[in-house]
Amino acid sequence: MQWSKIKSRYEALSAPCFGGTLAVHVTSYSKALFDIGAGWITYDGVEVVRLMTPSFYSLNYNLRPETLDFGSAVHACVFEPVETLVTTADPVVRGLFLLDRRCGRRTYERIWCEELHPFTRDSARFRSEVEGWAGGAE
Repeated sequence: MQWSKIKSRYEALSAPCFGGTLAVHVTSYSKALFDIGAGWITYDGVEVVRLMTPSFYSLNYNLRPETLDFGSAVHACVFEPVETLVTTADPVVRGLFLLDRRCGRRTYERIWCEELHPFTRDSARFRSEVEGWAGGAE
């Protein structure tokens, strides 16, 4: 499936609190000497969460390279069942799911913990702030 269709479907699944102004972006830097890319999310045109995906991170943070594939993570959020998204160990998929309308407050609270991957934690804090939720992410 084309990236533009996956992007549109993911953005349509964003939580109502975002009012349709949440956008997901992905890029790769093909002229770089190593595999590098980025994925980021904007809210009202302002970048709120970013993930860089060079090999450096997979070596230093013990994450598999496919774990840091932002485009594949967006695809998983669109097509995987909710039960899979709630229990996934993939920090990128988990962070994206926290911004999804299918992730309500109880699910959010079940996922939230201080030891989350930085991308997941930033997504959780952002959702909590926009929703006005007190508790876990503050």
